[in-house]
Amino acid sequence: MISGGGAIKLLINDSTASNSPGFGVKSNGTSTTIVLNGVTVTNNNVGLTTLNSGVLASYSNNSVTGNGTDGAPTTTVAPK
Repeated sequence: MISGGGAIKLLINDSTASNSPGFGVKSNGTSTTIVLNGVTVTNNNVGLTTLNSGVLASYSNNSVTGNGTDGAPTTTVAPK
């Protein structure tokens, strides 16, 4: 899952990003925010990454493990 370009806000809910020779989830661009909720990111070259000030937000209930480089969200959000 890769984002970039115009303004993007994306919620990824109860999903898996796996087996990529590139990235599991990548947020690219200052107006790009991806929010992860109950997501598994595994067996990718890079699990989580950002580029050009993209934002990866997490509800802190994700599993990011077993990647070449796991990476981490850039911020957390509290459920409402």
